[in-house]
Amino acid sequence: MTQLGLNSHRHTILLARPDQIVNPCFLDYWKPYIDIVTEPESIEKLTPLSDSLQDVLAGIRFSDRRTLPYFEAWAVVQREWEKQQRSPLLRLSDSHLERGWDCLASLGVPRDAWFVCLHVREPGFHQDKKGLYQTFRNANIDTYTLAMETVRERGGYVIRLGDPSMTPLAPMSGVIDYAHSDLKSDWMDIFLCGACRFYIGTTSGLSHVPPTFGVPCAMTNWTPMGIRSPYGADLLIPKLYWLESEQRYLSLAESIDPQIGYIQYAPFLAEKRIKPVDNSPEDINALVIEMLERMEETGNYTEADHGLQREFDKISAKYTAYSSRFSRDFLKKYSDILF
Repeated sequence: MTQLGLNSHRHTILLARPDQIVNPCFLDYWKPYIDIVTEPESIEKLTPLSDSLQDVLAGIRFSDRRTLPYFEAWAVVQREWEKQQRSPLLRLSDSHLERGWDCLASLGVPRDAWFVCLHVREPGFHQDKKGLYQTFRNANIDTYTLAMETVRERGGYVIRLGDPSMTPLAPMSGVIDYAHSDLKSDWMDIFLCGACRFYIGTTSGLSHVPPTFGVPCAMTNWTPMGIRSPYGADLLIPKLYWLESEQRYLSLAESIDPQIGYIQYAPFLAEKRIKPVDNSPEDINALVIEMLERMEETGNYTEADHGLQREFDKISAKYTAYSSRFSRDFLKKYSDILF
């Protein structure tokens, strides 16, 4: 925001306790932009000041005195960044690339190959087996098998990201279950996110790492709709919402409205008798095919396709528009439901 002049110039300091750093390698990449304090003694001295000086990220204040929810603010900022055709903030170092490709080679991926990353959110990371947290953002890894096969048919490899709590993948040629690999590390996580051709994911925190390196994402099972997908290079398909009391799907306008679209906890959706419906394997595969076509510059959008996208843009603009494009085939298939 500061580089774009969207907020007042400020000296940003991050107090990062070593035991709270999820990925030290990724944090290091931000050192050119943020003063990062990790020494326990310095943190102890500065912590009393943080209560008065810290940014509250739930609401982002702009230089024009607007204050927006963070998920609307990041869409505004990213759209302006892309409008000015600025480069990604981060770039993998040459040594990081060399080290990462050496590791991939040990996993059976040739240096001249290309690969995509796949991450499907599961409850293990948050230890939420009872559904009290944001479990409706989870999905079933088995529904991605068809898409993985498509990537393999096109000559690419698939690297499954995550942690050891995730459901193991069935063996498949050219698909590496890195989440269960002994070679898993913080630096390799970041290499994979920053060096893949594109990333296939769900609404989880990891999905924001690839775009910082300029890597496009094919976002599946996107939910809730009120949380914006801010990156212009991304494609997405949302979970449909089934309203049990009326035995129908909610329209896009209903799903994105703050009364529904800002709900991030499963019990609140259940109170409204709304059931999120996961994407089908066929819908996920169609999205991945479209992303592959974009990467190969072979994709084709008809005027009807653009028209459906404009219809969604009009709906979402009421609350701050999405920057990402909806999947072409998804809009066609569900146009009678969505609009």
